[in-house]
Amino acid sequence: MTARLSADPQVEHVLAMVRRTPEKTAEQRFNEALIRYRIKAAFLENITILNASPTEPYWGLDRRTYVELAEQVRWVFNCASSTEYDLSYLQIRQDWVMSFLQVLQFCMQGISKHLSYIGSAGARFYEHPRDFNRPDSWWYSGYAQMKWVNGESFDG
Repeated sequence: MTARLSADPQVEHVLAMVRRTPEKTAEQRFNEALIRYRIKAAFLENITILNASPTEPYWGLDRRTYVELAEQVRWVFNCASSTEYDLSYLQIRQDWVMSFLQVLQFCMQGISKHLSYIGSAGARFYEHPRDFNRPDSWWYSGYAQMKWVNGESFDG
C-alpha cells in the first residue's frame, strides 16, 4: 500500500509508521518488507519512515512531534502488518485493539482526517453473541475476534 500511494500523483507524501525492534531499525524492517513481498518502490523519495509504535502513548514520539503530525496528516490507513491465528483475543488485545483505539484518537485530534481501516473477512463471522462461544479455530480465532472489535469500534 505504501509503494502504491507513493506512486500516486495525487499523493504528495507518504508517512509509514514502522515499529523498530531491538534487533532492527524501522527502516531496515521496511526495506525487508519490500524485499519479502517483491515490491518495487520506485518513488522512495515520497516515503518517510516514521519510527513509532501505535502501542505507546503518542506512538512513542515526543508530544510536540505527535501534535505536529495531527495537524498535518489528512489520510490514515490502518492495516495489519502480520497475522497470528494461534493467539487468543486476550493475548493480542493490548497490542492490536488498544493500538487501534490510539489511531482513532489521533484521527480525532488536529485537522480532520479520513481513516481507512483494512480489516479481515474473518471479522464477518461474528454476527450473534453465540458466535463468540465457538471453539477457537482459524475462522474463530483471536485474530478474527480482534478484527471484529476494531471494526465495530470504527463503525460504531
